[in-house]
Amino acid sequence: MDIVRRALGEQRVGHLGTLDPFAKGLLVLVVGRATRLAPFAAEWPKTYEGVIRLGVSTDTDDLTGAVVATAPWTNITPAQLADVIGSFRGAYEQRPPAYSAVKIEGERAYQRARRGEAVELTPRPVEIRELAILEAAVPDLKFRATVSAGTYVRSLARDIGSKLGCGAHLTALRRTAVGPLLLADAVAPE
Repeated sequence: MDIVRRALGEQRVGHLGTLDPFAKGLLVLVVGRATRLAPFAAEWPKTYEGVIRLGVSTDTDDLTGAVVATAPWTNITPAQLADVIGSFRGAYEQRPPAYSAVKIEGERAYQRARRGEAVELTPRPVEIRELAILEAAVPDLKFRATVSAGTYVRSLARDIGSKLGCGAHLTALRRTAVGPLLLADAVAPE
């Protein structure tokens, strides 16, 4: 956002949802008077593509974290995988990751987690509007998901692994759309 501020000489720059540090893709910025419209667009659904790795759980629910558990995944059948993926479509109560920007008594959860403090976040309602496996090269599952605002795709990966009984984490994530705005139509910051 600093690049945009400098390039446009405008101090009022906002966004329609952050990306995890390891994630790539669409980050929608609003500039100047348009920042007043951000609250209306903040609830737009977001679409992602990524890779879930089965059998390994991390403390961040993604590839940047320390491995906290491993479990076999070789006994998972295509039918079991389809059932579990299908069970996440629609509304469910999702617990955000400990390493997240959710505030606890005015402090970000990730700050507490980095200090080694136990972080227990309350599950919140989210909606998975679309969840499709694009390629199953087990233990890696390439997927596409369209989710409600406030959904953590890292948590979705963790929860899928948990329901399969083998654990999982996210190894890649790319946001391809925010509401009607598409990555294919975006302009790079350079």
